[in-house]
Amino acid sequence: MSPRSFVRMLAAFPALPRVFNPWRDVDADNDIDDRAPAHRRAHLLAYLNERVDHARVLLIAEAAGWQGCHFSGLAMTSERILLGGCRDKGVDPADVIEARHIQRTSRPEERPSGANEPTATIVWQAIKRSGIDPRSVVLWNAFAFHPLKDRMLSNRRPTASECAAVRPVLEAFMQLFPDAQTVAIGQVAKTLLAQMDVAVKVCVRHPSQGGATQFREAIARLFGQTQRATRSSAR
Repeated sequence: MSPRSFVRMLAAFPALPRVFNPWRDVDADNDIDDRAPAHRRAHLLAYLNERVDHARVLLIAEAAGWQGCHFSGLAMTSERILLGGCRDKGVDPADVIEARHIQRTSRPEERPSGANEPTATIVWQAIKRSGIDPRSVVLWNAFAFHPLKDRMLSNRRPTASECAAVRPVLEAFMQLFPDAQTVAIGQVAKTLLAQMDVAVKVCVRHPSQGGATQFREAIARLFGQTQRATRSSAR
């Protein structure tokens, strides 16, 4: 499995009811044009290529959401981050992928600064503040796609049957990073990963709903340990 073949797998994955596939589907009401899925595929391919030989930690959350991956094509990463709208918060687009790969996918008249996900900003701030190389960390979701509730810009928890259906996607993703440590973000993600037989050694508090401080502290400890282990192995 290579990053390119993985992205192709995502784009070709069979459609599921009430599930948006950011790498194949066009959001007719909110995407800038029909090229949006291709831009999201390019984002993800660049993201994976820049990390496939460097990743030490996989941070895996529950599922893609409308404020983040729906538009960016990247887990726990908002379009606003990619467009440079979070520089004042210490997060630069270059922390994610090289600038030449970045394209807007939302309509600018609706979201001038790009779609924003506060949780994504917290996650990226924690990565940056830890001092670890951002390309040694890979963000992903146990359920790769965006499960919809009652409208396109809504979120819901994926069902057990949906998770079973997309299990091959998670398995293929894990093949890209066989030596990286898997960390679940939140108990829901931990449960979903367990249902898909993915071993999780560490589970950190999800940053939403008042968990930001605990999340930041857990990430600082985790990445501090990772950096010490890296230095020890290099001796």
